[in-house]
Amino acid sequence: MSRGDGETALPEAGRSPVHLEAKVFDLMTAWIERYRRQAEERYRRLDAVLAAMNDDAASITGVTDITTNNARDDEQPTKEKETA
Repeated sequence: MSRGDGETALPEAGRSPVHLEAKVFDLMTAWIERYRRQAEERYRRLDAVLAAMNDDAASITGVTDITTNNARDDEQPTKEKETA
């Protein structure tokens, strides 16, 4: 009996064995791969935009490397205790 969700249930007393259909997994894999490629392309475009912004900022300010502080707002830098 097909349930329409990629699984075929076989009727048995007290149990519900399921047969997984490879075609459905192939379709899912293709969708995931397509989504991964799209996301990768978006990140490449974002990297290009950020690099261009960095170049523009460097030409305006004369600073050749603009870095950011990646610490979260609730994480404050700690000072190491000096030992004498």
